[in-house]
Amino acid sequence: MIDWKSEDYALTSKAKALAPALSEMRSPLAHLFMRANPVVDPIYILYSQPSIQVDWLMESTVDGATWQRRFSSYESENNRMIKIRNAWLKALQDVGWTPQFISSEQLASGILERQGNAVLVLPTAWALSEKECSRIQAFLKPSSGTRMLLFDGHPGQFNEHGRLCDNPVIQNVASTNDDLATAWGFGGAPVSFPGNFTEYLGNRLKKEATPDFSEWIQNKLKTLPLFPSGDFMVELPPQHRVRIHRYQLGEHLLVAFERNVDYQMNEDLKQAGGNEPLEKPIELDAQLSGTVHVYDLRTEKHLGETNQIHFTLSPWRPSLFVLTKKQFPDGSVVSALGENKDNTH
Repeated sequence: MIDWKSEDYALTSKAKALAPALSEMRSPLAHLFMRANPVVDPIYILYSQPSIQVDWLMESTVDGATWQRRFSSYESENNRMIKIRNAWLKALQDVGWTPQFISSEQLASGILERQGNAVLVLPTAWALSEKECSRIQAFLKPSSGTRMLLFDGHPGQFNEHGRLCDNPVIQNVASTNDDLATAWGFGGAPVSFPGNFTEYLGNRLKKEATPDFSEWIQNKLKTLPLFPSGDFMVELPPQHRVRIHRYQLGEHLLVAFERNVDYQMNEDLKQAGGNEPLEKPIELDAQLSGTVHVYDLRTEKHLGETNQIHFTLSPWRPSLFVLTKKQFPDGSVVSALGENKDNTH
């Protein structure tokens, strides 16, 4: 960022290119988002260190005597478990959900049993402790709410120490095919995705995307009442590969749309590429679950009282809106929202 060879330590061209972004981060519009509460959905993706260790042992067997040369730079591009976890994450985001990660310790503590309707995702969860297994069983009890388990491969075949389990918690429903993704709700039969979901990461970045896996997830989760009554839903077809961010600001909902690119930074801090099909403007119609006043937060223009938002999404800059039951004069919505003391959290 700094040219150390110059007399006055001048900024480099890369540093100067960041000026617009850093300036916007200090704007009144940015302060609205900083004061708001990010909205996350009751979809929990397990991040299991024991499973990562077991997977590494199995994946490195093909290396033979050179296993110690399997550096992190190689893992980031070739590790199958990383790709599967990212496929689950991107598919959920492409549908419009904002999932959250939980650790093995959090799962074992019973955090999910205190939730209402929820989804637990087990991406290549090779290793589960006895306590985690019991918590998963409790999570799926019908008295707890409407729940669903999404997983791939053979969850819980090992315990947290990497030893084979005699009786895995979901042995009877686990697929015999590592390339199958499965959805299982208590009281129903497990249903597997009819295809190789591990190809989703590559398919979604093609010019003509094939969102079959994300659509399968969308259809499965559509049956679950994951949104509390009164919450607003914002929807886009998954083939657009757009990520939707929601923020609660008092009684108002801030919404940000951005292209859901797949960032893969290498050790030289150079973007690995592959997102070219997403690096083009796209016209969108986002559907809302009800009719509200919609304002474009960048232009501060009132787009009407409507149940959809028509806009052009730039590949480099998110589109920002507020959904509200109130009406503000054009050109005043950002300052009006910023002055409302009830919006702080």
